[in-house]
Amino acid sequence: MNRRSFLAASAAAGLRAEDLPPVRQITRGPKFHWFGYYDKLQFDPSNRYVLGMEVDFEHRSPTPGDTIRIGMVDLKDNPSHRSRQELPRSRGPAH
Repeated sequence: MNRRSFLAASAAAGLRAEDLPPVRQITRGPKFHWFGYYDKLQFDPSNRYVLGMEVDFEHRSPTPGDTIRIGMVDLKDNPSHRSRQELPRSRGPAH
């Protein structure tokens, strides 16, 4: 779902954009980014760093042949999405 369709569905449900919490983009393509750990926190205790993963695909689960990059986004040194500030930590097969 993209932002436009989310806002349209929200409007149909009676929500207005100003009723929703603020949202900002912290990464950008051409790769795909997400957070999906069951036993880790997405933000560090100071809320400066965001933990996430980067892959070359979307709309499917990783396979053993895929590579996933794990890293952090520094929100202090990356106040907007104009330049992606990812700090690579690890890279390896997705198995």
